[in-house]
Amino acid sequence: MTPESDELLKQLEHENGGPILWRTYAFLLTQEGRRIGSLGGLLYIVGDRLIFEDFESQRPYYLVLGARRKTYRKTKLQAPIDSVTSLTPLSRSDAQRVMEGKISLDEVKVPSGIRKFLDRTVHALRFTEGDPWFCELFDPAGLGDFLKK
Repeated sequence: MTPESDELLKQLEHENGGPILWRTYAFLLTQEGRRIGSLGGLLYIVGDRLIFEDFESQRPYYLVLGARRKTYRKTKLQAPIDSVTSLTPLSRSDAQRVMEGKISLDEVKVPSGIRKFLDRTVHALRFTEGDPWFCELFDPAGLGDFLKK
């Protein structure tokens, strides 16, 4: 780890009132109107809370491409860890269809075979209350192991 990432983790622990027990990089699928996008960020556990937090990009790609930079709006979602009822793999296209209201999450099948090969896998985090989070996780097995404890 770099000194910058160590400093960020210490800052997050301070802000959230405890040590980070587990973490992974993740892409959270988001919906703005009819548009489905994704936010890169950190999914982590502090105490009894599961937290997704994005961070403003420091890469000046917009300068190279001549694009206008959008105004950054922080995203931080939190849920009690004991409110997670399931962690289910599904294809990104199925996750998008669920978010668009075209199918229900209960209708979705775990990707297998050629579909698993052709489409990215995301995980639906379901909670006792509220909407599920759809995340592409770098360490889904680690989260699954943590949730089993």
